[in-house]
Amino acid sequence: MSNMDGLRGYCDQPDMSDAIGQAAPEGPADEVLVSTSIRPTKTVRDRVRVHADLAGVPAPALMRQWITVD
Repeated sequence: MSNMDGLRGYCDQPDMSDAIGQAAPEGPADEVLVSTSIRPTKTVRDRVRVHADLAGVPAPALMRQWITVD
């Protein structure tokens, strides 16, 4: 059996009930994060990534900081 056949067999019959039953939350969140999408130009995206690298944070985290209104 090839690796692909083994992977296919695993993915075709997933039983995650044990893993889900043993899962523990990472901790309480102040707020639930929701997914959204923006479509910046490549130039803007690249500039955000540069700023994020300089700040030592992921780009999405930096964008959340920028748009958070208190």
